[in-house]
Amino acid sequence: MSEMDPARFYPWEMVLASAGSGKTYRLSGRVIGLLAQGESVESILATTFTRKAAAEILERVLIRLAKGACDADLALKLGEDVRLPGDKRPATEILDQDACRLLLGKLLRNLHRFNVGTLDSFFMRVAGCFSAELGLAPGWRIADESTMARVRGDALDALLSAEAPEEMMAHPHALMGSVDAICEELERRREEFGLSYFTIGDDQMEAFAPVVARLAGK
Repeated sequence: MSEMDPARFYPWEMVLASAGSGKTYRLSGRVIGLLAQGESVESILATTFTRKAAAEILERVLIRLAKGACDADLALKLGEDVRLPGDKRPATEILDQDACRLLLGKLLRNLHRFNVGTLDSFFMRVAGCFSAELGLAPGWRIADESTMARVRGDALDALLSAEAPEEMMAHPHALMGSVDAICEELERRREEFGLSYFTIGDDQMEAFAPVVARLAGK
């Protein structure tokens, strides 16, 4: 590996591809290519939509480097595969077996510094650095599905235990009655409270379908 001009060999690149078309292979190659040019582990961000996909990127990077470290021919092929746009050097100058061993060791020693994860986790880290400026409470986090279900259950328990039935029915987030009655109530609440949407649980979607059909387009 030799010192390269970052401005020449690190152009922006967007990868647009459907599922199963080789995005993970392409992204892992990009990561290895940057590491081969001397980029530090912590300076590289590899992000995607799911934890599974993020884990697959990391796994692919480690496996490809390990194979190159064990086989000179695979190391040469890897050098071709991870060539960054504009790099005209022969593959042997990009990666060889010894370079793969060095990069694998470097990555494993600094695995905790490698920024590979989901988009949500990345944005949470960024927002966490500016919590005060964004007006976020200390210790905030994005709730997962299980947490949301628990919070909804706790809120419902508190509502049922604290209010009389007539007060509960007047709550803007409670509905009960026939399709006609619910439609009328939703239209009234839109006028009174400015509510333009209403959230229902998965287990109530089928029962609520006639209401959606009745109010569609209104």
